[in-house]
Amino acid sequence: MVDDFNEKMKIFREYLIVRAKSSADTIDKYTRFTKEFLDFVSKNYGVTKILEVSPKHLVEWIKYLTKKGYSGNTINLKRSAVIKFFDALYNEEPDNPDLQNKVILFKNVHGIGKVDSNQHEPIPVEWLPKLKDASLTLDEKFGSTEHYTAFMFFLYTGGRSQLYGVLVDEIDFENHWLETFVKRGKYIKIPLHPHLEKVIKWHLKNRDYDSPYLFKHGKYPYADIYINKNKKGFEKYRDVIKNAEKYNIPRNKQEEKRNRDSNRKNVSILCNRIRKEARFNEPLYPHRFRETLHYEFEELGVSINTAMAIGGWSSEDMAYYYRRTGKHVKKALKEFEKIDLLNIKEGDENEL
Repeated sequence: MVDDFNEKMKIFREYLIVRAKSSADTIDKYTRFTKEFLDFVSKNYGVTKILEVSPKHLVEWIKYLTKKGYSGNTINLKRSAVIKFFDALYNEEPDNPDLQNKVILFKNVHGIGKVDSNQHEPIPVEWLPKLKDASLTLDEKFGSTEHYTAFMFFLYTGGRSQLYGVLVDEIDFENHWLETFVKRGKYIKIPLHPHLEKVIKWHLKNRDYDSPYLFKHGKYPYADIYINKNKKGFEKYRDVIKNAEKYNIPRNKQEEKRNRDSNRKNVSILCNRIRKEARFNEPLYPHRFRETLHYEFEELGVSINTAMAIGGWSSEDMAYYYRRTGKHVKKALKEFEKIDLLNIKEGDENEL
């Protein structure tokens, strides 16, 4: 193994011993598995530097191990060792954005039997200005206001792709909030950040199309607005419902799926353009903006009540779910409450 890899392995071993306080068996396994991975990358791809190692190499290694007949548990353990390795390097250089990106990307590589998680990684904050500039550059190229508006909209609402179908009439500039329906006919009000409100007004004044929707290809994503015509909160939509076909209001669950798929497709196009223009080498989609907003709320000490209002949630559980620290604290509490320090019998130490 080349010198760069050897030096990084020394850092990894030190991390496992001092910071992670791992057992001798874990240290042996993790260093051995990581060395196997780096040897695989070096021999098969000629890569000699850590920053040249990519998640694709891990994907190929997992395929290789699968063909060799390793069990799913063993492969997942080897994958975990590689991820822990990059965690250790990032811990050594916390100001290195390249290593931070590596950690995020490697965590997105699924092991055997793994499925997509509902937990999305936040966008590194240092990338937000670059993505903003990219969206403005794209609007200049396309002669539009759509990219910048979409970027700011998802960033400051903690948006989901369904919100691409928001109606202009759902934006209340007088009261500074967005009123809309979400899943299962739930009616929410989301506060509008002053930066976002200013951008939306600019967009509506300068956009090159006339539409009842904020975005050019937006379609209303929920059939409840049509199906539950007499339900509380639906009164303001009476005129829209009468012109359901004109406004692309779904009248059943099949049309709802069609509209939501259309919104996802068009949001994906916008996000991918911004990502490529900024040379951002990670997936970019609305839910990552949601994760970013609420993750930073935790860092900045924003109250749970504020997070709930902006997230459109009625329970603290969802706010804690998106605020990583809160989620881990709740998990830790469940494990911690099983421990009785005043009633530990001799020989029980290994059970804790």
